[in-house]
Amino acid sequence: EPNDPEKRFTGRVVVLIGPANMSSCESFILMMKQSPDCTLVGERTWGSSGNPKPHKLCNAVTVYVPSWQDMLPDGTLLEGRGLEPDVKVPTTPRDFESDDPVLKRAL
Repeated sequence: EPNDPEKRFTGRVVVLIGPANMSSCESFILMMKQSPDCTLVGERTWGSSGNPKPHKLCNAVTVYVPSWQDMLPDGTLLEGRGLEPDVKVPTTPRDFESDDPVLKRAL
């Protein structure tokens, strides 16, 4: 059953994003991006599909390979591409020493 329309949140939603967002977090951001009431603020996400599974090679090396591939609505892969914000806020680590410019822009 659908949610009760009277309990639906009708306010604005802002999701702060950036290059530290990857894997399942990007799946969540991708879902939020589909909502017309949601705005993504920050920088492009990392672009890494998720749930890496270890594969041991014969030379004692273990590689981790994603076990799923997130796709954008147009069918292209998220891997290596990431998700762009609706409102871009370029930052450097130094920008966060005394303030949070991404949160400030979102507010």
